[in-house]
Amino acid sequence: MINKDIYLMVKKLAVVGSCKGNRPDVRMPKMCFQGDWLKDMGFPIGALVDVESDYQSIVLKLRGSEQVKSLKPLFFRSSQGLLKVTYCKAREKQYPALTVQGFWLQPLGFAIGNLIVVEAEEGVITIKPFTPKNQGGAACS
Repeated sequence: MINKDIYLMVKKLAVVGSCKGNRPDVRMPKMCFQGDWLKDMGFPIGALVDVESDYQSIVLKLRGSEQVKSLKPLFFRSSQGLLKVTYCKAREKQYPALTVQGFWLQPLGFAIGNLIVVEAEEGVITIKPFTPKNQGGAACS
């Protein structure tokens, strides 16, 4: 549980990865975020997350606690829609995980191999391409 008297913010430096596209010779951008820091920022396993984007910015906002089972799984892959916080497993423990992927990332400035800055606070994660202006305080992990 987060102590609401303490303001928490996480700033990370990461790299846009890749995954297979719809053809074996085509790769698309993929950004994966995982770990207890997601839970600390209010993104527990199973939570719904709204995706908002514009040029050089993606904002992931925690939605409330709605019934996930009634929504179609394909809806969670939308570039302008919802994501579901899934999990990854390490050393017999489950950690929250969020994956943002697709060709829609490239025109926004998130090409494979590019550095990105991830800023997270309670219920909101902002992802921007790395520039010397927004590097302050970012740690690579």
